[in-house]
Amino acid sequence: MSVLTVESSRFGTLEIEAGAVIEFPTGLIGLGGHRWAVVGTDPDGPFQWLHSLDDPSLALPVTNPWQFFRDYEVSLSDADSARIGGADAAVWVTVRAGSNPSDFRAN
Repeated sequence: MSVLTVESSRFGTLEIEAGAVIEFPTGLIGLGGHRWAVVGTDPDGPFQWLHSLDDPSLALPVTNPWQFFRDYEVSLSDADSARIGGADAAVWVTVRAGSNPSDFRAN
């Protein structure tokens, strides 16, 4: 399997397997780039980073929503379900943290 090497401003040299690249054909709202990967220093930790492969200085904190919100639900349209091929998909939400735990937000 081929590997993509990225020089991250946060994590140094990252080696991303081609199969781990997430493509957003229309990009992410307000952000440039189309290729991303989920990376982190502790794969079992509650937080990871959605790291841009097109802009090595751009990474967003993400988490599995069910670790914090047990009743979290994902509703996909038939078109979206068809687009991902009915496969089990990983679900991540972006995180915004503040100085107080009450400022924690997941989108």
